Amino acid sequence: MKTPNLIDGLKHIETSLRPEKIDMCLESYTRLRKEGKGKEDSPLLFLHSLYSAKTLYSWFHDGDLQQAKKYAYIAGRLRVIYSRYNPLRVGDCADSYLFYPLLSDSRELIHWEKQYFVPLVGDNRKNPSYLNVNSYDFRSLQFRLALAGSWDLLVPRAEKFLGEPHRKFKSYTVENEFYLALASQDEEAMRNVFLTLTSPRYMQMRNREPQWGYEKRLVAAHSFMLIKLARIHGFDIAVDTPWIPNEWLLEKPLKNYIFPIDCLQEFNIFDKFDSRNSCLDLPKLTPRPLGEPPLTFAEAVRLSRNESG
Repeated sequence: MKTPNLIDGLKHIETSLRPEKIDMCLESYTRLRKEGKGKEDSPLLFLHSLYSAKTLYSWFHDGDLQQAKKYAYIAGRLRVIYSRYNPLRVGDCADSYLFYPLLSDSRELIHWEKQYFVPLVGDNRKNPSYLNVNSYDFRSLQFRLALAGSWDLLVPRAEKFLGEPHRKFKSYTVENEFYLALASQDEEAMRNVFLTLTSPRYMQMRNREPQWGYEKRLVAAHSFMLIKLARIHGFDIAVDTPWIPNEWLLEKPLKNYIFPIDCLQEFNIFDKFDSRNSCLDLPKLTPRPLGEPPLTFAEAVRLSRNESG
C-alpha cells in the first residue's frame, strides 16, 4: 500500500466512536473503584484506545488539527493515569506510547514521558533488558534518551546496536543511524536517513507492528515520531510523503489543554508513584514537573539500586 487507505482506516476506527462506549468505560471504572478490589485500571486502557480513535478521526475525517490535539492530550493523560496503578508494568515504557503526546504538542506530557523509566529500572536482573540490543526495552530507552538529549548515553548504545548482528531487530538499524546523526547535528546524514524513514517499504514494514492497530492504514506513526523528534531539537528538515501530515510536524501547543473526565480529575500528571507492593522507592522515580531538573536515566538507575549520587 503506497498511499494511506483513508476509507478502510476510518471504517476501522468508526466502531470506537460511539459515545456510549466512553460512558460504559467510565461507569465500569467508577463501579470497580467503589468495589475496592484494585481492578479499575482496565477501563483506563480502553478509554485510551477510544480517545486515540477520536484523535485520528478528528484529523483524517474532519481535518480539525485543534480537536485532534485535544483528544491526543486526553489519550496521553489517560496513559499517565494508568501508569499510577501499574508503574512497574513490563513493556509499559514502549516508545509507541509517545505518539499521542507528540501529536498533542503538550509540553507536560512529553516532559513526563521522557522521564518515565520505572518499568526499565525495575528489572533487577544482573543484565537488565535495556542493555540487550535485541530487546524492545533497548529500543524504548533509545527514544527517551534522544528526546531528553542524553547523548552521552544514547550514542554508545546506538554504536553498540549498529556493531552487532541482528535478526528480529535488523529493521531498527535506521533509527539508530538517525540517533547518531541527531546527536552529531549532522543535517545531511539526517536527510539521508529520512529518505529511508519515509520510503514506502520502511513505513509499511513498521506499520505492520501490532501496536499500530488504528494508525496503520492512515499514518506512518513511527516515522512521524522520529521526524518530530528532530523538529523538537531544532532541525526543520522537509518531509514529502502522504503518510505524514506536515501540519503535525509544526510545534504548536494549544493555549489550553482540557481534561474533561470528571471522575479522573483528582489525578495530577506529576503525582508521586505509590511504593506499596514494591521494594523500589517509587516516589523518587516519579517524573518531575516542568521547572524542576528532570529525572535522568542515570539517576533513575542509581535510585533503583539505592545508590547515592
